[in-house]
Amino acid sequence: MFGAQRLEKIREIILEKQYVDVQNLSETIGVSEVTIRRDLDKLQKEGLIVKTYGGAVLNKEFISKSEDLQKTDEDIIKDYELISEIVINMIKGDEAIFLSGGKICRYIAKKLNDVKNLLVITNDIFVASELYDNPEVKVVVTGGNLLNNSGVLVGPYVLDVLKNTFVNKAFVEVEGIHLKFGYSMENYEVVEIIKKIMDISNEVIAVAHFTAFNTPSFTKLGDLDMFQKVVSNKEVPEEYKKYYYDNYIKLYTSYAIE
Repeated sequence: MFGAQRLEKIREIILEKQYVDVQNLSETIGVSEVTIRRDLDKLQKEGLIVKTYGGAVLNKEFISKSEDLQKTDEDIIKDYELISEIVINMIKGDEAIFLSGGKICRYIAKKLNDVKNLLVITNDIFVASELYDNPEVKVVVTGGNLLNNSGVLVGPYVLDVLKNTFVNKAFVEVEGIHLKFGYSMENYEVVEIIKKIMDISNEVIAVAHFTAFNTPSFTKLGDLDMFQKVVSNKEVPEEYKKYYYDNYIKLYTSYAIE
């Protein structure tokens, strides 16, 4: 197989699978792992993929056929609101909760008006700003280093604050979900924080827009069984609904599927 043909075959595989590993590509195409790595270098330069340890994930900007791109901004906002409404029903008064960084968690914060006597810990300055005038909610912002253009705080200071903290429930917004690659995030420092949250929380619940499915991000967070509850939209792909059902993981969507 010539180089151009080989690259086209890898493109087809990555567009279908969203994630590839060097060893499987080497066996599938019949060339050395060294050759595959060189091909992945070329595809990364094109912008099609982002290389990871042992493989590569599809660059989200290239998922031009994503259903999300067919939606208006108003539709996407409605998706976020539906997820946040489900989450609100999971939160009781007299609790301490953690809200991670992310757009969905900011919509959750907007809807906390009816929850009494709540402590919210967050590493997202926009989550905090949604709650600043809510008399029923005490807000703790972790501090830390601000990620550019995100509003999310990261770094050792965040980890130091969290290590002596306990929360009843944590809501973690994940950016990538893949049957093989598991849960993933764009930034490794965010991954470190979420892992710390897993240690200090009585219950950790993943929230994600349905377009996060089949679109792995750069840094692996954990396998698909790391969360026992997941909240998303009704458009979650069927293979994930089946996985969650088969593995006794509760999936909450706008249709209240579990």
